[in-house]
Amino acid sequence: MTTKKVAAVRNPTTGSYTVPVPKSARTGRFVARSAKTGRIMVVPAPKKAS
Repeated sequence: MTTKKVAAVRNPTTGSYTVPVPKSARTGRFVARSAKTGRIMVVPAPKKAS
């Protein structure tokens, strides 16, 4: 099983990193692995930039 490398985008406002992630097929939610804690966390659907 190979993992694709994705570029993490740093949010200048919050200082947090956002990584584009696929939707979880099981839950239908976006999931991401927190680099800080190493925990899997559910992230809200990406907001459109205004």
